[in-house]
Amino acid sequence: MQTKRKFLLSDDSILRTLERAGLKCRKVKIAWFYTSFYPEIYYIRQNDECSLHHKKEDLDRQTLNFKISKDDFKEALKSRVARVVQKNRYGFANDEAEFWLELYGGELSTLAILRAKFQNEAASANFDFAKTFGSSDFCEITDDYRYKSRYLARYGIPPRSLDFAHARSVFEKFSRVKFFAPPYADSVKLARLALELAWTRACGAKSEYQKSLAPEALHELRVQIRKFRAVLKLSAPLFEAEKKDEILKLLAEFMSRTNQLRDLHVFAEFLKADDAPASFLQQLNLIAKRSEDKILEFLYSAEFTDLNGAISGFLNGADGIYARSEYEKISKKFASARLCKLIKSLRAELKNLKQGSLLQAFHDARIGLKRLRYALEIFARSFDEGCVRDLFKRTKAACEDFGALQDISVWQNFIAIYQKASDKSGVAFAYLLALDARLNDRRAELEKKILNEKEPLLRALKRSLRKIKAYE
Repeated sequence: MQTKRKFLLSDDSILRTLERAGLKCRKVKIAWFYTSFYPEIYYIRQNDECSLHHKKEDLDRQTLNFKISKDDFKEALKSRVARVVQKNRYGFANDEAEFWLELYGGELSTLAILRAKFQNEAASANFDFAKTFGSSDFCEITDDYRYKSRYLARYGIPPRSLDFAHARSVFEKFSRVKFFAPPYADSVKLARLALELAWTRACGAKSEYQKSLAPEALHELRVQIRKFRAVLKLSAPLFEAEKKDEILKLLAEFMSRTNQLRDLHVFAEFLKADDAPASFLQQLNLIAKRSEDKILEFLYSAEFTDLNGAISGFLNGADGIYARSEYEKISKKFASARLCKLIKSLRAELKNLKQGSLLQAFHDARIGLKRLRYALEIFARSFDEGCVRDLFKRTKAACEDFGALQDISVWQNFIAIYQKASDKSGVAFAYLLALDARLNDRRAELEKKILNEKEPLLRALKRSLRKIKAYE
């Protein structure tokens, strides 16, 4: 039995009991933050005294301590990684042990921990919490690494449990509720919940499209399918490959079936606002109708039923037969590693973009942006650092510009096809010739804008990468 033990409390009732009994506790106000986790470098302020600590990465795990000034402490705050751990420590003692009640503040404000240091192992083994402190709710966390300062700084307060069934019911009732990934949630269960959410919303959009044929419903269906694919790819190391790869292949086929109609919807909306010739709009509408019929036929087909069955079967076994036997359980730790990989890949794509780059290079960067955007949509709010949430906003905005560039490329393909089959002396041909020139100008403007904003985006990616790496 150790001579030091640690207990998780439900509230600060022990402190109130001591105060009512007239016991004056020794109070220390503490702020603690890290600038590195490998090796561990952290700063502590206790009341008005500040210190720097460096835990060496050797077999002895020796910690070097240095006194520093308040100004040095404030300056180091600029380089912190993860959240600042704040707590008030109240010290008192009896014949059995010395006790420290730690009441945390800031984002950890609901956390209350009691530490005890006993005179010997026998006193530790014989300690009766209820006899000493009454009926306070507690559980022992002496060996629970999740309550160490470095883990609290990185991942926040560990949940005693996370009710996934309740979370699922909330998402079903409120279709626009934001998804927030609890840092300590089990990685597989969290991935399954995110996948279920995306697929449920995709099926809802499918039903709406079958009823109304509204372009907005098709767009929502495609967005949710993309989110499902992004989450499944992001969480790939959590699941056995065979079933996962089969579903990704089926979803890729589904998206390819709907690409043309979505492109036509967007182009038609633009043309109506641009007062395009009716003859060209009629041609597009005929193509759209044929594409629409094919999509409806597919949505009612046994093929889509098989797709739905494959996904439902996967989701039902996601945290059972399809989960890998060994995986990183802490969702934030797992997501950090995957986000770092996405950010590094996107940085490489963006660095290759320059004046005169082929459209494919812009398309590849756009794919990387979308993958990162969907991942950050789930995980950005799990990070304490504002730069990560700022990166999510930047990727979302950048996706608009890259998407507009992609639309122009698709539209110009439509224009080229129509021009080959149209009367070169007609009004529509002259309109399309002028439109193609305007689109070339717009394409040049977008490429210039993207390239001008490339460096700020690369810096944002670099800042976030540095912060996110601390959680791996």
